[in-house]
Amino acid sequence: FRPMPCKNVGCSAFFSALWLDHHDGACPFKLVSCDQSCDDLVRRMDMQDHINTSCPKTPIACLFADIGCCSEPVLRGELQKHLDEKVHSHLQLAVKQIHVQNSKIADLSAQLTAVNTQLDHQAVVTQLTIDTMRDMGTEVTKLRKLVAKTTTMSEQEQKEVAALQKKVENLSKEVEKNR
Repeated sequence: FRPMPCKNVGCSAFFSALWLDHHDGACPFKLVSCDQSCDDLVRRMDMQDHINTSCPKTPIACLFADIGCCSEPVLRGELQKHLDEKVHSHLQLAVKQIHVQNSKIADLSAQLTAVNTQLDHQAVVTQLTIDTMRDMGTEVTKLRKLVAKTTTMSEQEQKEVAALQKKVENLSKEVEKNR
C-alpha cells in the first residue's frame, strides 16, 4: 500500500496507488473534455454549469423566440452571428409585437373606461338609495308618532298622517325604481 494524493488541482483525496485509475475516473476536480465537444476543458463537477451557461455548442433559444423567431434553437456560440444576420427580421417581429400589445392595451383601456362608467353610475344610484332610505326613515318615525296619537287626532292631524303615508309610499316606489 503506497498512499498518494490526487494530482487534480483542488482535490485533497489520498488513496492507494492501485486506485489511481478508479479515482481519476470519478474525481470531480479532474479536467475533462466538454461533453458537447466544444474544445474546452472543464472540471468534471462543473460540466453541467458549463453546458448551461457558457458552452458554445449548447443549443439555446434566440432572444426573439418568444415573438416568433426560429423554431429551432441556435448554438450559443453562433447566437451573435444569428442576431447580426437577422436584425431586420427581428426588428419586424418586434414592431409587429408592439402593434399587438398596443391593440391589447387599447382594448383593455376601453374595457376599463366602461367599467369605470358603470361604477360611477352605480355609485350615484347607491347614494340616491341611501338618501331616499334616510328620508324614508325620518318620515316613518314621524308617521309612527302620529299614528300613536291617532286616537286623539284632529281632522288636521289626520290630513298630516295621510300626507305622510303618501310620502312614504312615494319614497318606497323611488327606492324600488333605483334598484
